[in-house]
Amino acid sequence: HPTTNPTPRGARGRALYNPRGGDYRVQFPGPTGAAAAGAALKRARRATGRPKVVSFSGASQGRPAGALAVTGNRTRRGPGLSTDVVFVPYEDSPYGEFDSTGFLERLANDQGSGSELPAAVIVESVQIQAGVYPASNEWLQRLRKWTTEHGVLLICDEIQAGCGRTGDFFGFERSGVVPDLITCAKSIGGFGLPMAIVLIRAGLDVWQPGDHIGTFRGNQLAFLTARIALGYWRDESFLKLLATNCTAMERAVAGFAEIPGVASARCRGMIAGIDFGRGNVALAKDAQQLVLRAGVLVDRCGPNGEIIKLMPPVNTPTDQLEQGLQAFGESVAAALSQ
Repeated sequence: HPTTNPTPRGARGRALYNPRGGDYRVQFPGPTGAAAAGAALKRARRATGRPKVVSFSGASQGRPAGALAVTGNRTRRGPGLSTDVVFVPYEDSPYGEFDSTGFLERLANDQGSGSELPAAVIVESVQIQAGVYPASNEWLQRLRKWTTEHGVLLICDEIQAGCGRTGDFFGFERSGVVPDLITCAKSIGGFGLPMAIVLIRAGLDVWQPGDHIGTFRGNQLAFLTARIALGYWRDESFLKLLATNCTAMERAVAGFAEIPGVASARCRGMIAGIDFGRGNVALAKDAQQLVLRAGVLVDRCGPNGEIIKLMPPVNTPTDQLEQGLQAFGESVAAALSQ
């Protein structure tokens, strides 16, 4: 088919397309993560013949209508979106923990629930825009078990958490689950170039010719940079640097959690969220401004922007990373002491 290719051979291909023994084909749906999400959802509905999809509160899949329909932030949503989406609370969030897999089991078993089985569940292994909430291995395993038992496809959205951001190539890898579809974008281009892919498990690649095409699916330069970047995953010095950086991040973030006035701090590999407490947006903004003046680039996330998000490049030299983390901690402490 014009949109899919057999799994490539070689170490580079195995590192990306066959996590945990999966057997995938690759589709280039377009240059954006939203295009990847839309293609995966369309593929799941076509494969199962069912229209509904389960997404999670706090999810962020993009701005076009298909991806926005499964995005949980109501400030970004609007009229005209698909109603074939059921939102379930994520495992953890600014509003506390929730037994979402138990809730899904109740929906499936209760004849009076008013909800039919969905085509797929789409989930982020780390909900970054919601405030950096990593899914536990046990939760992902229960979710995979539920989808398998009920014939529901599991889509793992690795657009932000993938490509090494969590220390593994994919954020879900450490849980041992094997998704049916995986979406990747952003860092997959290797050099900040627009590129997105969908990995489709064998047996689900039932696209017909012309089913899913687009003008800007191919970006030759991004294909080249992605191929080069993927080669680093067999470079021992890069893998050692990444592991060292993840350790440095986790150690520093544990220290940030002890700063008086910080509500909590969460970290998974090279992504961290410093939480100033629900509703404390002004405090987070003040801290962010001091951090920026110290020369450290940071963004904010969370329901209203009360969480500072740290996402340094995964290949940052460790000494520079530690300097930036130290400057960040000092700036946050100074902001809170005021």
